[in-house]
Amino acid sequence: MTDHRGRLDRLRARFDEHGIDALLITTPSNRRWISGFTGTAGTLLVTVSGPVPPTLIVPGLKVLTTVGALSAVKVTSAV
Repeated sequence: MTDHRGRLDRLRARFDEHGIDALLITTPSNRRWISGFTGTAGTLLVTVSGPVPPTLIVPGLKVLTTVGALSAVKVTSAV
């Protein structure tokens, strides 16, 4: 089983080093490595920390099939 939460934690740990508060991931292979999302359409927003989970933004029709598949990210629709 892949440790997506661990990958997210390691990614966030490097934000200070690079002086960023958030990262927008659009490349499918990078999005898949961080979140496990294997769909072709979507953008992943990872914020520095806090209770806000990374947010995966997908086309409206993909929300229902994506929500249950990912445990480490919040899924929302792009309208």
